[in-house]
Amino acid sequence: MCFLGQRCIILPGTRIGDNVIIGAGAVVHGNIPNNTVWAGNPAKMICTLFEYKEKREKKYEEGAVILPKQIMDCYNRKPTYQEMRMYIGLFLPRNECNRKYFDRLPSKLPNVSENVWKTEPKYSGLDEFLEKNNLYLK
Repeated sequence: MCFLGQRCIILPGTRIGDNVIIGAGAVVHGNIPNNTVWAGNPAKMICTLFEYKEKREKKYEEGAVILPKQIMDCYNRKPTYQEMRMYIGLFLPRNECNRKYFDRLPSKLPNVSENVWKTEPKYSGLDEFLEKNNLYLK
């Protein structure tokens, strides 16, 4: 399975391996190895799929820290689980009581809530997430 970005061009004779991401507008030719990310004109390898996953996870958690900071600064209170819904995968326990939060995850991609549901949370709850990221009310 591969992901081809919008308006990318795959030239004749190109062989694309498994688990490859091709960036939007890239012009691709030659042999593209498995588990890599490519972009540009001409397309060049940006990183491995594993490196890309690590970068995205780091950015996801950085975004998760910004939202509660804004809520605490603006409303002088802790954020609720509903307000943190895009990031609940980091800290919400996987049980049937919490299933509703996962089913409401905003996404344009199919099965995202199901995939997040199958992962283990990094933190034991919202309070631990806030504490480990030094987010305290002033």
